[in-house]
Amino acid sequence: MATDSDIVLPVSCYGESRPWIMQYRFVLASSYCLEIVLVLGVIAIFIKAKVNKQLNSQTYCCRCNSFWLAFVLFFLCFLSLLSAAMARFVYCAEENFALFNVAYNLSSQFYVLIYFVLMALLFGRLVTIFKDSALQLTRRNIHAVWGLYALCILVGALSGVLYANASSSQLAGVVHICGALLWLAMIIVLVSSFTYKLWCVYKTTAEENSRCNDRLKKTITRSSMLAIISLLLTLVSFSMAAVALFAPNVHFELVHGLVVGIDITANTICIFLTFAQFASYYEKLCGTCDRQWTRCWTRIGSDQSERTSERVDSQTDVTSRSGQDTIAKQ
Repeated sequence: MATDSDIVLPVSCYGESRPWIMQYRFVLASSYCLEIVLVLGVIAIFIKAKVNKQLNSQTYCCRCNSFWLAFVLFFLCFLSLLSAAMARFVYCAEENFALFNVAYNLSSQFYVLIYFVLMALLFGRLVTIFKDSALQLTRRNIHAVWGLYALCILVGALSGVLYANASSSQLAGVVHICGALLWLAMIIVLVSSFTYKLWCVYKTTAEENSRCNDRLKKTITRSSMLAIISLLLTLVSFSMAAVALFAPNVHFELVHGLVVGIDITANTICIFLTFAQFASYYEKLCGTCDRQWTRCWTRIGSDQSERTSERVDSQTDVTSRSGQDTIAKQ
């Protein structure tokens, strides 16, 4: 898979841009330090809630606990930001390229692992939300998505092995592209699944004209909005990484580095807010967006319900008229 550090370019690749590189990487290191503090704050609140037994965990596939999956994700985000900040500080302070490359590549590997855990968390949450309900996912769909996920892991592992072998650079490039396409497919599947289930919930609620699904509606609204934000940022970050591989530029490196940091931090916050126990934080940070999101989907569900009713009424009218015509002929 292509990430921001699959190819570490020497300074000479940027021509006369060395002063810009020093300044930009210091800016990136400073921004990563601020994001590290934020991630550590989230981890502290998360652990405190678990210790005080305020956090109820759910079991996902393979008996994986949602608390531990989320904790692993937060820890990987912390390690990725820490190694990325160390790489930039080392470059600025000592220009030690060997140590810079080690820290840079560590950050890249943690960055890839984040998304393996993130995808498992998001899809596991989608399955859990609709478990034992009329809208639950079928076994065939669940197995298909987990099969795609396993294929992503397999291709990602193969890509790492081939990249470590310099003699297989061409084959590694092909595997990188295949891995990127698989991750793109995985992101599209997850975004589509959250969007479709959200549409089904609002459509069903509008048709039944009741408040019996309010709890489910609030849960899927919160989870879908946070999941889509996280996945779209992931897509932007990976797209920029692909551009950086083919068109290296010192100014683009700064923008991409900032986006990567924002992406990692946003993943931490989004997964943190999906837990119902942190609803107060969600209301403070995303309350306005949630209300607009709810209003938008309520309108969509109502419009779809009205169109369905009109279609049923028209079909009923046609049936009744044909029946009357048949009786008149007799």
